[in-house]
Amino acid sequence: MSFSKLLPFLLHAMGFLICCVESIPPPKGPISPYNSLESLFGGTFKSHFFIPTHRLGDVVNKTSDLNCANFNSSCLWRNDHTNDDDFKWAVGSGQPDIRKFRVLMRSTVLPGGNDGKFAILRTTQPQPANRQAMLVSNVILCQTSPGTLSFRFWSSPRVLLKICTRSPNAGTYFHKCFDFERREGGSLISVPVQYSYMRPFEIVFVASNFIIRSRRRLAGVIIIDDITYYAPICNRKTIRTFKRPTSKPRTIQPEKLFIKTSFDQERFEHACEQLQCSFNEDESGSQPCTNYLLRNVKVTSGKSGNRHTGISAAYSGPYGYVNGPGNVIMLQSHAFQIPKKARLRFCYNAPDYESRLAVETFSDEGKQVVFESPVLNIEKLEKWKCVTPILNPGNYNTLEFKAKKLRNEYSYLAIDEIALVDVNNGTTFC
Repeated sequence: MSFSKLLPFLLHAMGFLICCVESIPPPKGPISPYNSLESLFGGTFKSHFFIPTHRLGDVVNKTSDLNCANFNSSCLWRNDHTNDDDFKWAVGSGQPDIRKFRVLMRSTVLPGGNDGKFAILRTTQPQPANRQAMLVSNVILCQTSPGTLSFRFWSSPRVLLKICTRSPNAGTYFHKCFDFERREGGSLISVPVQYSYMRPFEIVFVASNFIIRSRRRLAGVIIIDDITYYAPICNRKTIRTFKRPTSKPRTIQPEKLFIKTSFDQERFEHACEQLQCSFNEDESGSQPCTNYLLRNVKVTSGKSGNRHTGISAAYSGPYGYVNGPGNVIMLQSHAFQIPKKARLRFCYNAPDYESRLAVETFSDEGKQVVFESPVLNIEKLEKWKCVTPILNPGNYNTLEFKAKKLRNEYSYLAIDEIALVDVNNGTTFC
């Protein structure tokens, strides 16, 4: 049979194949690009549904609204409405094959540790480096001083993450951003969050750089879990009652000078919440100094270590201590604000001849050493020493108490009675 006679049959067959192929329905489910998580990571790793683009409740009424480990309906984070349908954050769960997970994410720490759920963004196709997917908080009406956002994240190579603030629904017009390079997956990260005083804003996780240079390369993945937020936020009642003064201040009579102290205490309230610590248990019996982000101290009210390089007696009740060897961060605070010049009062005990205590602050301007104990201190025999270094006004990302040059496990250093006091008269603000 000649080719000219076969041609009509071939064309008919090709038309039938095209018709059938086009009529095959797409994979079911709204997140089909994510349904291969199990094949990528092994185990029972999978995703369930996209995080919504809208959340019930238009504003954040308390900071715990943004605490999110299970990513359920009470978790006030959402996909930004500009995220494409194939490029959205989803809720995942399950246990991966630890070997596959370690190859891709460079970590043996697994997400979902608190309740088995986490937020995940994944792509299987190469993306432009500047293509972004945003996970956005509900609107925070305002906050009166800096807050602290803490979370854990994992990412595949080259994927980038930054934390930004913006006006509500402002797209990519960000006010301020913090960039994060890939690190050991699952590490706890804390970011200071501040915005214009008494202005509404949103917090945004921005993931980008999902570039896959060849089909043989692994997919681009980022996972976020255990989000917590702490800040002194406003609510609608606060906004309604807030009025700027329009008249000249009245002269304060001598018998009413106590108002100044009360006013200063209000201004320092948030800073005191972040820094004050006496290592005493509260009425509920909870652990002391839980207001600090990082606590590497042990707490006792008696002797610690030997009589030469240990702590022979308490200063005033329970105290916190560390022992060597090496350098140890004893306490690390959340972000805080100092409204006017103040003194940081605390007591310390460094009986070992070489051990030293350093107090350092970190802000957008850099690191500042607030206090460092003398290298040669002839008063070592007096044991406990109380100091009051200056804290200048400003916004601080964190404050750290560091024990340095602890020679060995027998070298001890202790601290106690941390507070903020007035520069002139030593009156406590806390």
